[in-house]
Amino acid sequence: MSTATATALAAYLDRIGVPDASAPDLATLRRIVAAHTAAIAFENLDPFTRRDVRLDPDGLAAKLVHGGRGGWCFEQNLLLRGRSTPSATPPPGSRPG
Repeated sequence: MSTATATALAAYLDRIGVPDASAPDLATLRRIVAAHTAAIAFENLDPFTRRDVRLDPDGLAAKLVHGGRGGWCFEQNLLLRGRSTPSATPPPGSRPG
């Protein structure tokens, strides 16, 4: 894992309040999903403020991780997927992009 990827993952885990997610198992995934759901609210304010919705990893991190905001379901799912698969390798059974 690159330094940039490790830093992004650490910032995400800090945002959702999960101090350690080093074990790649189902229990860890459940903790991450539960913490993500509790920490990052559903929010759909961008259309009302005429802001563009960025779906790239940097845009998602800027808004949901560093900006402390919530997001639409697809923003949250993309963020969660990106942080749970930091190698950018699609999980088994996922559909291509």
